[in-house]
Amino acid sequence: MSEHPVPPGATAPSTVRTSRIHGLDAVRAGALLLGILLHALMPFTIGMPWLVSDTTQATWPLAVISIIHLFRMSLFLVIAGYFANRSRARHGTRAFLRDRGLRVTLPPFVFWPVAVLPLGLIAQAHADATGASLVRPAHDGGLLAAFDLGHLWFLWVLTQCILVAVVARAILVRVAPRWSARAAARCTRVLTSPWGVLVAALPSVATLLVQGDPSGVVAPSTLVPDPVALCSYLGAFVVGWLLASDGRALERLATYTWQNVAVALVALPTALVVTGVVGDVGVLPVYVWAPVCAIAAWATVYALIGGAVRFLRRERRWIRLLADASYWMYLMHLVVLVGLEAFVADLPLPLGVKLLGTLTVTTVVLLATYRWLVRPTWIGRWLNGTGARSRHRDRAHR
Repeated sequence: MSEHPVPPGATAPSTVRTSRIHGLDAVRAGALLLGILLHALMPFTIGMPWLVSDTTQATWPLAVISIIHLFRMSLFLVIAGYFANRSRARHGTRAFLRDRGLRVTLPPFVFWPVAVLPLGLIAQAHADATGASLVRPAHDGGLLAAFDLGHLWFLWVLTQCILVAVVARAILVRVAPRWSARAAARCTRVLTSPWGVLVAALPSVATLLVQGDPSGVVAPSTLVPDPVALCSYLGAFVVGWLLASDGRALERLATYTWQNVAVALVALPTALVVTGVVGDVGVLPVYVWAPVCAIAAWATVYALIGGAVRFLRRERRWIRLLADASYWMYLMHLVVLVGLEAFVADLPLPLGVKLLGTLTVTTVVLLATYRWLVRPTWIGRWLNGTGARSRHRDRAHR
């Protein structure tokens, strides 16, 4: 691997690793699958507005939801930025944009009628049957604001991150190639230093300070771009983009895994306290909880990525299956999950039984549909790309 600095994301094709980084694939899948767990907990959380409200509720799910919400999307976007830069360097910008347009920008609109639209119908039917009031989100701002992407909003945000990164790189490479190369190398060194977490957390701190919501970054759910939320998400994407421009960045990051684990173990419960999720302190001023939450999130992100790079070097077939299936599972999970949540909402069963049951059935249904209806078909080739197709072909020949 060449050690000479190059423009951001402009790693020469000959220096790009072609072998899979199994740990990062697993982490990316985990970020998506944690979203399913988050949505499975919502009906059982006291005071949580959701499509379905269960008769069995508790306070502890809020702590789990808050922790997942803190770091999950930043983790996903770091991995997305990393693989985006690798793909752009390997295939060229035009092919990269065509691929991401098909696999990232198009799915929210194609899947919306089957993955998002039925959710309102299920929620309305449940509300009519139980007499509950249905909370409807209000969007002002015309047609773009009226189109609610539901849980597919992250793909629209990822599209914006990709476009900003590609345009910025094109300008920098044309205007100041040497300066941009040196700047990228230095930024990556800082991000993978012992204090890199603090630098990576800055865009998240800025977003939290402006939005002022102690529950975390408020995600845009419509087609209207949100510059404030994008500051946090784009910051995470750029971190991943820069990590891919340095062949030794992941190894350097991995050397501080246990340090980041220690910081996360202290910062995560502290974040729950200062935001009023647990304890009697209540919500502290935003200038206190915003940096605490951002550092907790990014220490967790760095710890998970570093741990994956260190300890998940070999391919494991069950992890590979989940990694390949996770995209499909996240796109379609809410229709299955919310339907099951509505079914069990009034049953006199313990919370744990309902949660485990809905999660298990949802996972089995989504994995089965992926295995037999998605993976061998054009849908699998569309969502997972040529890499997944070649892996499946290789297994078939073994």
